[in-house]
Amino acid sequence: MTDNSQHEAYEAQPFKFEMFTSLRYDPILLKSLENQDLSFTKDCALYMPVYHRNRILEAARYFNFTKAIPLLKDGVEFQTKIMQFIEAYEQNQRENEKPLRVKVIVNREGELDVEINSVPEVELSTLYPNTLTLPSKEPEEPLEVSPLTGGALNMGPTDYQPVPNHNTSPQKHTIYLDSATTTQSAHTSLKTTHRPHYDASRTRHVKTMPEEVLLQNPKGEITEGSLTTPYFFRNGIWVTPPVHDGHGGQRGTTRRWAIEKGLCSREEVVRRESVVDGERVWVSNGVRGFGWGVVVKGR
Repeated sequence: MTDNSQHEAYEAQPFKFEMFTSLRYDPILLKSLENQDLSFTKDCALYMPVYHRNRILEAARYFNFTKAIPLLKDGVEFQTKIMQFIEAYEQNQRENEKPLRVKVIVNREGELDVEINSVPEVELSTLYPNTLTLPSKEPEEPLEVSPLTGGALNMGPTDYQPVPNHNTSPQKHTIYLDSATTTQSAHTSLKTTHRPHYDASRTRHVKTMPEEVLLQNPKGEITEGSLTTPYFFRNGIWVTPPVHDGHGGQRGTTRRWAIEKGLCSREEVVRRESVVDGERVWVSNGVRGFGWGVVVKGR
């Protein structure tokens, strides 16, 4: 994404947009040594803040948001400003120690804003799993999906409002394949508020929040989910679609972690026709962590 002519073309587009990233705030992360290694300070309850800062800094450099770069280059300041918003939110709501979805927005003037809302509790293993091994059986009873969607997909072993003595088996989710194609652009590779392609794909297929849709490029290759990174089991290993060299798809934070840790073995092209009805796939994002779903063809 470094071609100068392409860069100038995006600068000349008439629409306005901002950069953003959505991440989880969760006190349970204070117990995670893994998360502390991905934070700018060792007492951080934000989910992978280093990766989130890196993705938004990459976007700032590409789109020439020069006034935002000094703030983003200072990771401690970036993290501190986010926490100030969270502390004000908790004081206003008169509650704390609750997990939150934190949407961090940075505009061309270098101003940072944060939108916050509650999300369901999850186990630490949902945020930092040791393996992508799928559950051996379906839940024995229905699980209660939380109304606290937080603008992100309910895709995890405990992505519902906790109920005492409730069955905690992973919930089965429905994943559709988009019937239309999405052409790669800087706005599919980098996280910005210009998202009509994702909105359109969800409008075509998604009726309720626990559902997801997988996008495809004009070559018939799966690129990503509308809210998540997908992982497919191919030839005995877990793979995820490439995000460079014209394939499309965003360079997600949990995606990067899964590859670096070897849970996902490599990037690999996944053709739309290779995805079968009933196939189980993993998905992840920076608010909900990791979960799985079942592909249903036909909608």
